Amino acid sequence: MAAAAATPSPIADHDKTGRPRKRPPATPPCREKDMTQLELIPMTPTEKGTPGSSWWAGAWECRNFEGFYQVREQGRGPWQFVIHGFGEDDVSVFGVNPSGTLFHRCVPIDQQDRITVHGRKYGRDNWQH
Repeated sequence: MAAAAATPSPIADHDKTGRPRKRPPATPPCREKDMTQLELIPMTPTEKGTPGSSWWAGAWECRNFEGFYQVREQGRGPWQFVIHGFGEDDVSVFGVNPSGTLFHRCVPIDQQDRITVHGRKYGRDNWQH
């Protein structure tokens, strides 16, 4: 016996009382990505936006390093910048703005895989992708 093709149920668009469900608004094509995190100890976004602040997200210790986002697993090891993507001679790393939202920042990378942040070079032990 062949399974019947699934057809959308008109009931799925209604709640238990028969009223139409509210649909979330469509996501605009160009907007800052929502990069919120699951937190063990919640902080206000402006607290995260303060340089030097640190917090936990799951097994990761996170911090705002002068406007750049850094992590280390289980709170051990070197702090690492998180690289989102690579270009020809630069990389996109996560930053933390003053309102505590993560965003992408471009920094240079050299032939030895060192990124430059605030004029200082950081080798492969200090970033992850």
